[in-house]
Amino acid sequence: ASMASPERALLREHWRPFALYVMAFTHLGMYLSIVGPTILPLVAQTGTSLYIIAMVNASRNAGYLIGTLVAGQLSDRMPHLATEALCAAVALAGAMTALVPEATHIAALEFVFLGQALGLGFIDNLTQMLLMRRFEEHAGPFVQAIYFGFGVGCVAAPLVASPFLVDATGAYDTADYDHAYRHAYQILGLLALPTAAGLAAHALHRRWSSGRPRSGDELDRDQDYLLETATGKTPADGSSAVMAADCADQTATKRDGCTELDQAFPAVIKSDEDHANATNNLGAKQKFLPTRDANRVAAGISLFLLFYVGCESGMGGYATTYAVEQLGLTQRMGDYITLVFWICLVIGRLSGVFVSVHISLPTLIRASFALSITTIVVLIILRNITVALWIGAGVYGLGIATIYPSGLAWLSQNVDVGGKMLSYIVTMVCIGEGLIPMTLGMLLDLQPILFLAVALVFLLLSAAVFLLTVRYADGRIRAHRHSLITPPISQCALPSGTPAARRGVGAAGLGEADHRETAFECAADDEAAETGVSPLLAHAADPRDTNADGRDAETL
Repeated sequence: ASMASPERALLREHWRPFALYVMAFTHLGMYLSIVGPTILPLVAQTGTSLYIIAMVNASRNAGYLIGTLVAGQLSDRMPHLATEALCAAVALAGAMTALVPEATHIAALEFVFLGQALGLGFIDNLTQMLLMRRFEEHAGPFVQAIYFGFGVGCVAAPLVASPFLVDATGAYDTADYDHAYRHAYQILGLLALPTAAGLAAHALHRRWSSGRPRSGDELDRDQDYLLETATGKTPADGSSAVMAADCADQTATKRDGCTELDQAFPAVIKSDEDHANATNNLGAKQKFLPTRDANRVAAGISLFLLFYVGCESGMGGYATTYAVEQLGLTQRMGDYITLVFWICLVIGRLSGVFVSVHISLPTLIRASFALSITTIVVLIILRNITVALWIGAGVYGLGIATIYPSGLAWLSQNVDVGGKMLSYIVTMVCIGEGLIPMTLGMLLDLQPILFLAVALVFLLLSAAVFLLTVRYADGRIRAHRHSLITPPISQCALPSGTPAARRGVGAAGLGEADHRETAFECAADDEAAETGVSPLLAHAADPRDTNADGRDAETL
């Protein structure tokens, strides 16, 4: 099987909203990448210079940041409106994209770009937030899939525009862009309609299902699902009542999840979204890091992604220029090398959907960094060989493809990712996307080989930050789990025979070893109270504490 059983089950249950999320991210990639191949028609359309259009395009980052920040606040304060907001964002981005050819004045073009970027910021934040909350710890392959859709959009937009730009060569005049360039933007804008309609239908269906009473069969299925989530058992006869009675008979209710079930099980589950929210909250205390540790881990992931995105955007934006300046290739050949990089990046993200199911996300990211760093080193060594650049661009695209989505998926497995946190991450990503490629471009203008050398430095920084973040998170997760399974000292008085009591140490002064010993003796005292047998006598009578010839293990 290409995907593990939990992922396959989740895909069967949530394939409709998942398909809409992939389509939304495909639009994100298309609308971000369409400006590059059509920048010269924009110059002729507005009657300005290439520099002015480049500045207007760069100002889209402001709208993008505003969009993701507002979306983060909205998704945390009004999560029930997230799907409706995503629908509006897709429609807004598509409408503004279709209006780009109509903006013949530079101020009008900047207004249209700002509105488009505002919608794209909403799409970026809300799509990831909805997907992570829906799939939780199994989000890895699904995050890879939406970023595969993003890559498809980045490759598809220039291909859609290319046929309409064939006759628009040399000096651009009004006729050139009026007959060719206009249609490319209109087609991309219209492509948003099916996605917006699908999101609207999904939101209406959810509203309708939340207002109708649930049937008995649906409630039974919901009970079975919640019981299975809480206890880790599947009811053999399909009866949730049998499982509930069995759960109530367990003595270790905390271990088997009965207490959590009593707290999380709703009296009536009104809709599929309510069902998802109820099950998502089940066991959240055990799964996610505390807020303070979670914020530190999110800050580390943000810095890691800042360095990474700069390296990805730098190669995608300046591979053509590097090929022309360093190897003396033609502009068209440099464009083909850039296309090889993006196609291989898309292929890598598609493969990440299936690879991430079978290996851990940190292992996948480490392997991706190893391949990417090795490729850059080889390109530096073989910097004057054309074939090396062709192969290296493809291998580099394959290597870095899974890093970004895998990093976000790993974060969602360990941290309760909300809209505000995603806004912070996207803000850091935008900073890296703006500053690092600009730095690489300036160095490329000075000396082409510095482009690869500094890109290698940023890639090493990204890998180092990620490894340190994972190490910190692993340590905090172990400490958090230990604090959850160790009973509080206040619930059990110190036995007089413990070393701490003999030294006159109170509960507040216990060390870690005394804490564990006290917890063990508390459990022993509870067992003695239930059975009426002294723990010492029970230990002496336990045949498991003797070796093969019958002698007591402690005596040996």
